[in-house]
Amino acid sequence: MPKIWGIPKGIFILVIAVIIFGSGFLGYYALTYKSSPSDPCGLLSSSGSAPGIANSTLGSTASFTIIEADPGNNYEGMNGSAFHSSTPWPVMRVTEGQTVIIHVLNCASSEPHGFAVQHYFVSGVTVRPGLSFTLTFNADQVGQFRVYCSIFCAIHPLMQNGELIVSA
Repeated sequence: MPKIWGIPKGIFILVIAVIIFGSGFLGYYALTYKSSPSDPCGLLSSSGSAPGIANSTLGSTASFTIIEADPGNNYEGMNGSAFHSSTPWPVMRVTEGQTVIIHVLNCASSEPHGFAVQHYFVSGVTVRPGLSFTLTFNADQVGQFRVYCSIFCAIHPLMQNGELIVSA
């Protein structure tokens, strides 16, 4: 059997494919993921209604938490966006010049979800189940920017109406 660097060719190709496609094209996203607790949504299970956004705006920093969840969950879509089909949801409001920190937590049982922000993070990221991603940027442009799932998924249509509002 042919080998590459002492590894059977078939296994070598499979490992390379997993590295390239499993971590995001060219390995970019492999550096941005971080592990979540073993039960990343355990703290959320006691809620009886669809949540708003965990929001903290202290001086020059605005921090938000986005929960991505399966159908049937109180957080279905992004922070319960399934329950806000006719209005933008989630909505994050910041002031121009603030540092914006968005923690994205995928609480889905088996499906990856995407996350992107028009103008600020158009390349998006794929967050696998049980993992999280933290996006940090400077709100340098006033306006309304779409927040959305950037990949195909079963509840994708329910994750297209988020909004980041940057005011002067």
